[in-house]
Amino acid sequence: MTFTKKFILSASFAAVFISCGDKPAAKPGEAPVAEAATSTRDSVEKAVVEPKKIDSAKALAEVVLKDVSEGNPEILWTALPEDYQKDVKDSIAAYVATADKDIHEKVFDLTDKLANVVEEKKEFIITSLKEQTKQAEPGKEPVDFDALDKNWGDIVNLVKKFSASDLASLDKLKSLDPQNFLSTTGKDMLGSVVKLQGAFNADAPAGENIADLAKVLVKELDVKADFTKLEFTNPLSKETKVVDFVKVGESWLPKELADDWKGKIAEFKDQLGLDSEMTEQDKAQASMMMNAAGSALDKLLASKTQDEFDGTVKETMGMFFGMMMQSSMSDQGIPSQLPAVEVPEIEVPKTPSIPKFGK
Repeated sequence: MTFTKKFILSASFAAVFISCGDKPAAKPGEAPVAEAATSTRDSVEKAVVEPKKIDSAKALAEVVLKDVSEGNPEILWTALPEDYQKDVKDSIAAYVATADKDIHEKVFDLTDKLANVVEEKKEFIITSLKEQTKQAEPGKEPVDFDALDKNWGDIVNLVKKFSASDLASLDKLKSLDPQNFLSTTGKDMLGSVVKLQGAFNADAPAGENIADLAKVLVKELDVKADFTKLEFTNPLSKETKVVDFVKVGESWLPKELADDWKGKIAEFKDQLGLDSEMTEQDKAQASMMMNAAGSALDKLLASKTQDEFDGTVKETMGMFFGMMMQSSMSDQGIPSQLPAVEVPEIEVPKTPSIPKFGK
């Protein structure tokens, strides 16, 4: 469901910290990059609990870098101004009021089944992946199967936490507290992501992992009452990025986010499907696809041998490929129901029509 993809819209606030490669490193002779403050670390950590006490863009940036690197996403919400938070909450409330309860909950029923398959069919899944790796194109990055085996529990945890979260129920979503969600379920899930990234991306170029964010150094280039220009330097890759921050109410935000906030909210609402109504035809297609996916997951869970498991995977891939082809034809205005074709003494039957699946 598109709703889940962009629920944590405020995560866009942290995007400016993830990559420091948009600008070349500082040239020789330029002012040296300041070290990240450490003497005020206690006060910075306390500011996470009381965000309004973060009185500078630099202090806020250091808190965000530290918390996200450690798998604590709560700051991505508390750093937003109250009216920005209200915009997100209002959008979620509008989704709850208009969403089809049956369709919404079926999506999470599928993720719950998927979690069971991932948990109980580990050996079958890994064996299938190994076979696919053998058939992969030359030069494709190999899968670290030792790391996959050792960290399987975190993969299971990610799926289970998502499927069992308050997002799964429209009734719970109606009264969702985003801050509490991020400090509990969000923290658990991001923690698993950080751990998995460290395990599977250990050989990545310096500074690419989320855990490396804590090492980024922050320097003030220009400081005014309501504007600050910050330079972020990755000491591992020696790359820098300059970001303008502005003060919105009592909060400091990247200027790019503040300037385009209305656009971000409009995009969020579009992802929630608030700009278009799901028709009965859309609902029928959604139910059909989800029922098919549920049956496939049931078969995978019931598989007793590797051959049974692999056979179901291939069968399912073919089935959904066919559905997507039919939907694509419909999107392009090509009739999905082909006319009967007369051949000597044989009439080719019509292809069943598959309704278009919209939002």
